[in-house]
Amino acid sequence: MLQARWKKDGAKDLREVFSHWKPWIPPKREQGFQQGGVFAFEGDECVYQFYDPSTGVHAPFDDWLVTLGVGPLESAPEPVPRPEKKNNDA
Repeated sequence: MLQARWKKDGAKDLREVFSHWKPWIPPKREQGFQQGGVFAFEGDECVYQFYDPSTGVHAPFDDWLVTLGVGPLESAPEPVPRPEKKNNDA
């Protein structure tokens, strides 16, 4: 779909949305983390937008699923398995 949009008009609608985005340059290099947002379009209309207000804060997953007509998740997804942390206090 994105490829068709790009071929049609160079993704003009996406470039318009991103023209309002301003990068934030952190005072210290270690303070820089990726931030972004979520946008959903129906044709030329932006029907959902969420700008991440800070690092680690993301659009509520169910909110944009509902916007896209998919509906909310019936249950939380299974957590990603992670190795147990070793206690080095011994």
